[in-house]
Parts: sequence; C-alpha cells; structure tokens
Amino acid sequence: MKRNTKEVFYVLDTETTGLNPLYSDAIEVSVLKVRTESDRRFEILDELDCYINPHYPLPAEIVEFNRKNQTGITDEFLKDAPDAEEVTQKMLKFLEMDSRQEKSPFLVGHNLIQFDYGFINKLYSAYTGKDLNCRMFDTLLFARKYQSCHGAKSNSLSVLFQKTQKRHSNACPKFHTSIADCYATLDVLEYLLDIEETYSRYSSADENRKRFEDCVAVR
Repeated sequence: MKRNTKEVFYVLDTETTGLNPLYSDAIEVSVLKVRTESDRRFEILDELDCYINPHYPLPAEIVEFNRKNQTGITDEFLKDAPDAEEVTQKMLKFLEMDSRQEKSPFLVGHNLIQFDYGFINKLYSAYTGKDLNCRMFDTLLFARKYQSCHGAKSNSLSVLFQKTQKRHSNACPKFHTSIADCYATLDVLEYLLDIEETYSRYSSADENRKRFEDCVAVR
C-alpha cells in the first residue's frame, strides 16, 4: 500500500450479532472513502454509517457487549432501522459498485479478511447471488509484522490506537461504534505505515514486498 499516489480506498468496519456470518448478521456497517495525498497522509472524502434491523432479538452476549462498550445498539434502537437489502444498496452505491461488479473496491480494515469480509460478503451475496470480489488490506496482519517495532502488547485496534496521533478520530463525533472504529483504523494505518517507512530503509525490496503481500487478499 502506497501513500504517494492519489488512490482511493475504503476503510470498513461492522458491528454484528455474533462472530460467524453463517449464524450471525451485521447490524451496523460503516465505511470511510479515503484518498491518499501528496504529503503522505490521507484525506477523508466521505462516510457511510448504516444500522440494520436483523428482525430477531440480539443474543444476550451481544447485549452485554454493547452495554459495556456503550455502543447504544439495542433491540429497541434497531427496530426502526432499515432492512439488510436497503443498506446493501446504499453500500454498493457508496463503494461505486453495481451488481455486475464492473469495478472492484479496495477495502481496508482491522481483522477485515477473517471477520468483516464474511459479513459484508453475506450482505452482497444475498442481494446479488454472487460473492463480493475486491482487494483487501488488513491492518491487523500488518501490525503483526511490526509488533517488535511498535512495542504494543497486543495488536488489537484499541491498543494500537493509543499509539497513534489520533488525527482522524478527533473528527468522529461517535464512540464505541463501527464508524468510530473506521476512523481509528485509519489512524492505525498511518501509524503503521510510518513504522514501515522507517523499517524498510534497512530491508531489501523483496522483504518489504513480502510484508505487504502477506497482508493483502483478493477475493
């Protein structure tokens, strides 16, 4: 991933009713549209934040998680939220896609490949009958590559976020939601790319390329 181009990418995060998309569903989908700038930083162009009515009660463990993390997501809160199909349509429009997938978005997220993609793909496939094809960059995998450099005890988003300059998260009016996690992910991405830039000076081109390749997936 490079910061010296004007590439547009999308930072994505979800809140869900569980951990497995086979048995659980997304109840919040958030996306930031971001462009790389010439000063090697990122500019947020737009944001999307949608709640989804799952049409069944939230599991007890999710209710307790939301209570502890003050997400504000409850059964009562979700009862007037739109259906999954309506949110999927909004998401595709925001990602500048259509059901024919003539354009594949570049998605960035923390634990995106193993977690969020499954829920986003479930929404997409239910709407189109096809799997979502996209490029993905996972900041969790990227952080693991540099754990000895950033020195954090954990590669969780909340722990890594405390090491960032919080340039983007200060602009987010919400907390403990997937939209807030999108802003935090962008801050963590900038932080990790700064580490990578320093570290890469002492590594071969092949080593640097391998570190990036291990954090990217194409579906």
